[in-house]
Amino acid sequence: MQNISTHAFRFNPGQNLNVCIQQLVAEKQIRAGWISFFVGGVTEYSIRFANQPNRCTDTGHFEKVS
Repeated sequence: MQNISTHAFRFNPGQNLNVCIQQLVAEKQIRAGWISFFVGGVTEYSIRFANQPNRCTDTGHFEKVS
């Protein structure tokens, strides 16, 4: 059985979520991972739902809990 590591981190307002996650993955040398929980606010989003060819995007103030 391989070791499983847990990483908790905080993003500051204005930071790009995608860029920060990519930096964390590189820094921690994560080869396979998933986000199990996220709480916070974003000012814009882009998401593609399953079996849909296009992304949905919007800007504003949004709270995210997963």
